[in-house]
Amino acid sequence: MEIIKLNSICLINKFEKHNFYKKNLLNIFNLEKNFIKKKDEYYSDNIQKLDWNNSSDFNRDWVKLIIKDLQLYFESCLKILNFEKVIINDIWFQQYGLNGTHGWHTHGFNYTGVYYVDF
Repeated sequence: MEIIKLNSICLINKFEKHNFYKKNLLNIFNLEKNFIKKKDEYYSDNIQKLDWNNSSDFNRDWVKLIIKDLQLYFESCLKILNFEKVIINDIWFQQYGLNGTHGWHTHGFNYTGVYYVDF
């Protein structure tokens, strides 16, 4: 087996409108309707609450609340990498409780963005 080291880029930045959205997003996330809990023995994931099963539905309340500003924010980040367009294919939230886990995994598109609403 050969191990190849790759040079890659990771952008870390603050979402300027975080304080504007945080309270409303957390209130929506705390509603129990349509959210699932995930304890996956195969991947050792222990996620308290998520809506990954609806990740392509952009008509969810919290998505409609933030998607325009999040799109603009991601576009501003990727301009640093000389990209002009960002296509958000899926969007979901996850919340973790005490001892929550989420193992290593990959996604099907080029880049993945993570916005920590409550770290």
